[in-house]
Amino acid sequence: MKTILLLLIACISMAIGTSYNRIIIRHDVAEEEYIVFAKELPVTSAIVKYNSTDLAGTLISPQWVLSAAHVAETIKDDHKLIIAGDSVGIEKIIIHSGWEENGRPDIALLKLVKKVEGVDPVKLYKKDDEIGKEVIIAGIGDFGTGLTGPDRRDGKMRAATNLVNGSTADSQYLYWEFDSPESDRVTKLEGISGPGDSSGPAFLKINNMYYIVGISSAQSTQATTGQEGLYHVTEYYTRVSSFAEWIEKTISEQ
Repeated sequence: MKTILLLLIACISMAIGTSYNRIIIRHDVAEEEYIVFAKELPVTSAIVKYNSTDLAGTLISPQWVLSAAHVAETIKDDHKLIIAGDSVGIEKIIIHSGWEENGRPDIALLKLVKKVEGVDPVKLYKKDDEIGKEVIIAGIGDFGTGLTGPDRRDGKMRAATNLVNGSTADSQYLYWEFDSPESDRVTKLEGISGPGDSSGPAFLKINNMYYIVGISSAQSTQATTGQEGLYHVTEYYTRVSSFAEWIEKTISEQ
């Protein structure tokens, strides 16, 4: 295990070796609604898989995937990713220099051996006005509700929503809480990507355009005495707007 050094957090749990990309949902909403929501999202084709049950990141240009550092450091150069059903090799893995030095930021880029055709990359969100907005998260693998936490794994893509509570003091991460149905902040399809999630995207939809606003990084279980995936846990996503310049500069130099 490696600890992400987030300000304002005393206890962060994060899986390193595997990425189950779980979606945990409200217990009082039919799971089929989350499955249908994912199918209707035009950006799910840009979600890149490590294998049939794990994610590697999100396609942000025809030849680049935005990922989490703690996922990228486990990927072998000769590994092939799955993008819209096709197998694509990796030319280069670039992890932000701060990751090895400080354990943050949890962000990386994967350059593909060729440009991907037939899939629209997701645009980067560059404004710093994310707080209070509703995000869309999507993932595959382990599944459960806020009452049970993750309790099974079926490989189905699900999507959920949440409201951005705030950002860390260093502005490197956005965070939101898994609100219970009784909360006045709960969304209709409230959910979280869950414990062990790695590199999954958080999207914003603005004027019918989708942007990637965050990369799944860690979860705090302080409010649930160490139990993951339950109501009131807090999720942390690397804040894309804080690293848009680094992303674009890195891509332009390769």
